[in-house]
Amino acid sequence: MSSDRWIYYDFSGEKVLEDRQNLVKEGSFFAFDVRFSCEEGGSFLLLVDCPRNQNEPFGLQEVSVNGRVYDMREDSLPYFIGPHGGREGIFLDLPAGESLLKIKGKTEAKEPEKHVRLSLVKDLFPPAEKVASYSVFYDLTPEEPEREKAKEEDSIPPGFLPGIGCRQVPGRFGFVKGDGVLDSTMFTLGTVCKMYMAGHPRYKKPFIWHYSTFPDGENSYRGSATPARTPITGDKVTINHLSSTWETDFSGTKFRCTYSLASPGIITESSGDVMTLSQLEYAGNYRYALLVRKGGKAQVCSLDNLSLEDMGENFLLLFSCTEFPDLPLLLVFQKKPGSVKVVYDEKTRRLSKIVFGSCPLLITSTPYGIESFDPIAPDDEDFIRKSLRICRFWSRAFLAYPVRCEEYYRHDEEKRRTQILQKFSFRYIEDDWGTVPLELAPLPPVSQLSGVMEADENEDFFFPSQFGPLKGKKNSSTSRYSLPWMPCERKFPLLDASDKTLLPALLKQGFDPYMDFVQAFPPPAQSYPYAGAFLEPYAFASALTNFLSEEDQAKLRNNLARALCFICDEEATGDYRVIDWSKLMRSSPEDGELIDYYADPALRHLALKLWNTRKEPFTGQEYTVCYLNAFYFSEGALKKATREEIRNLAVPLIENDWGLGLTFYYIFLAALGSGDVEPIRKCFPLLKSAFHFFEIFHDWACMGSGYSENGVTWCEGANYGAFTAFTQLCELLEEKESLSLARYYSSKQFALRMGIFRASYYYFHKYFGIPPYDICQSFREGNQIYGQFLCAPKDIKKDGYRPFTLYKMSTEGLYGELFEGARKFFPEDWKRVRALVGKDMHEQTECSPASWGILEQTAVYLMSLALDPNVPSEFFEKELFSLKEKGLLMGKWRGIHIFSRRLPENAWEVQLKAWNRMKEHPLWLTLWKGVSLLSAEWTGKEARLRVKRHDLPEGEFSFVRFGCRKAPLAILFNGKKAEGKFDGKSSSLEIKIPCDGILTCIYEEK
Repeated sequence: MSSDRWIYYDFSGEKVLEDRQNLVKEGSFFAFDVRFSCEEGGSFLLLVDCPRNQNEPFGLQEVSVNGRVYDMREDSLPYFIGPHGGREGIFLDLPAGESLLKIKGKTEAKEPEKHVRLSLVKDLFPPAEKVASYSVFYDLTPEEPEREKAKEEDSIPPGFLPGIGCRQVPGRFGFVKGDGVLDSTMFTLGTVCKMYMAGHPRYKKPFIWHYSTFPDGENSYRGSATPARTPITGDKVTINHLSSTWETDFSGTKFRCTYSLASPGIITESSGDVMTLSQLEYAGNYRYALLVRKGGKAQVCSLDNLSLEDMGENFLLLFSCTEFPDLPLLLVFQKKPGSVKVVYDEKTRRLSKIVFGSCPLLITSTPYGIESFDPIAPDDEDFIRKSLRICRFWSRAFLAYPVRCEEYYRHDEEKRRTQILQKFSFRYIEDDWGTVPLELAPLPPVSQLSGVMEADENEDFFFPSQFGPLKGKKNSSTSRYSLPWMPCERKFPLLDASDKTLLPALLKQGFDPYMDFVQAFPPPAQSYPYAGAFLEPYAFASALTNFLSEEDQAKLRNNLARALCFICDEEATGDYRVIDWSKLMRSSPEDGELIDYYADPALRHLALKLWNTRKEPFTGQEYTVCYLNAFYFSEGALKKATREEIRNLAVPLIENDWGLGLTFYYIFLAALGSGDVEPIRKCFPLLKSAFHFFEIFHDWACMGSGYSENGVTWCEGANYGAFTAFTQLCELLEEKESLSLARYYSSKQFALRMGIFRASYYYFHKYFGIPPYDICQSFREGNQIYGQFLCAPKDIKKDGYRPFTLYKMSTEGLYGELFEGARKFFPEDWKRVRALVGKDMHEQTECSPASWGILEQTAVYLMSLALDPNVPSEFFEKELFSLKEKGLLMGKWRGIHIFSRRLPENAWEVQLKAWNRMKEHPLWLTLWKGVSLLSAEWTGKEARLRVKRHDLPEGEFSFVRFGCRKAPLAILFNGKKAEGKFDGKSSSLEIKIPCDGILTCIYEEK
């Protein structure tokens, strides 16, 4: 999953220090000197960017400047943004003229001086003028007083089944600490960051917006990944898929942070009875505070005038910075602070920290979410009035803090929707003011963006999160909403009689070379470390079996069946060849060259189990994985990839959802192409355990699992196929309980996809001051400095199109089901996006072998045109011809040139033309069981299928299911009248198959 790294800070304005001298390299130790000059002296920030690896995350150990030694762990701050990731920063006072910088550290790099980037920034924080004493009172009441309602019973109605959260699962909070939440990230314990601000076009600072609540003087920066410096060994971590509580001991002080996806507030608790709000330089220079005095009057005062002796309510709002962004900061207290001390930087007069005495618990929040402001005037009465309402709302809601959510679901077969009931559990906090807690039962933010969610009550909480607006039900512990079922049916076109010679001949042209090539790599030969690699060579070709001769069908089915049986064996072991991926990404080798390449005896071979077990460390939940990213081999994290090594690998695996999506989809196609579901029936418990991944790491806010075992990004596009395939496999095997769960999970995944599809056009752009664009491509929690995060991308074109829009929606999965679903629910949006994609495809000037993303996006674009009955066939043919002439039509390689990605050379063109011709047909195939399709034709008046029946277990029957525009006039089997079950609501027709023979669906009288 590629990452966005849009940062608007101008790195070219820094003074880069390049004069490296006196290099010493002994083993992993290195040292060198740097001489540089400053035209004028003063305050500088030295920014250090150096290589990091898993074993030694901090390559630099010591920096000395003009004889003064700085320890990188003790004297630097890790929250600076670099052109390639995070940087360390050290503040220096430098004289005018020459200075000497000495560097010491450890690294495995052969030439460390070339990998360490050093630069200077002068006067990072502009000096601030002293704020004049200010104090104004307002006699304001909320514009919309809260109306209390009677709480509803929180019992679960009959018919609802337990869903996500009814047992402990980690969601995004698994494996590592820290984490991202609704509008911020806790990179390290006690530090709250807004990583997405670095992607705002007006945010041009080299540091991450953040503040800290850890004890004064503490700088251990605890966490599991960059920029953390101290591991979480010994910390107490309690998680579920809604919230996390993370506790440690800071030099004898018990310190704990609790954060939840259902609340904008972050709870900090300390046994030291003192709460310090620090590093406020990086959150802007707050100058004023809003609070309520006894008697009910609101006061706005300068911070120098701040007194908390007669606080009338439990909150304090800091606001009015000196420059963009002004992000008001809400503080909610459990106990009235015994004292308050405001500390400024001696040189710049900017706010540095605020210390509250007798304050064991503090809840902090930026109550305007991802909205940012220009400096707010202290006398802006509209802002004061609105903020007072928002602060009063959250200062109550934080006292009923949501820490757990159980979901229950029920399917509405009539409406083809899933009803979801959420039941929240709260941690109640009693404060000194007797504030009455307000229970909120929010709906997942992505559901608000999806456009497909329906809810009886959906009140606005006026909090825009980075996953959508926070809305739901007030004064309740439960809330309900419903989602449509994911459209899961793939369309398999019949062979049109008018194309009976043309399309089969076109497919045949490349079929024999394709078959000769893929048969040179029989199981256990493995191209890529995931189970689906064994079916990959045959699965998409199998969708065209009725366009092949019986002889070629038999070849394909035999290979398909052998590969299917292989991967359905839980103990199957692949022979994985560790290749040079970059070489095959850049080149387009001929078949013979590639066979020779894989036969090279110098290639390393690994014996890999196809299915492996993982265990999430915080919850102990176990699940099955079927994919290992090649990164873990190239970086040395996996040496031999034994089951024990894979199970115990401490770092989160990435893109298991990609592997699941493709593997499950190929298994589904193989079940249809081979006509045999028995191998799948035997391994169904294994498939359920693998699909369980989507529950274990389900994210409440994003309504689906992330591409990593700790969430991070939602989602890897190819995972969509796991949901469509598993749902239909459950149907084929008549696994009713699993089918119910699959529909529930897939409904939520469909809402997530539609949320991604619509978010940047209808939502995100408003908070970045840019025009609407298509599309945002994914969601990101922003848990690390160098990863993808919510931002205003630089690659948006003038017409609002963002390149690779459709490719990112499905990546290597060519799923017509996904794009048909978008067209079904949002026809105008889909039409707009597709037109932009088509325009971009025509503007492409070249397509190198490495540009397989362009080929796959073209494939998706043409697939959408071919499947859309509202697109004239002539227009599709014109687009196909034009893009084929430009070299953008997928040929014999589906992406990178590993041996499993081989296709019959004209297979995709045949598939597209068959789909396009299907517009003239009243029906098409969607699902069949216990039969092999020897032929499937449309004659112009009737559909005619020649089928071979397979034996099934007692009580199950063979069938063929069609999608259709209308019911046929008559159904015959072997010339005799047969019955079919036509469902007008789902537009489907299902016919039982009693034996071998000819099935005919007549639409016009002869």
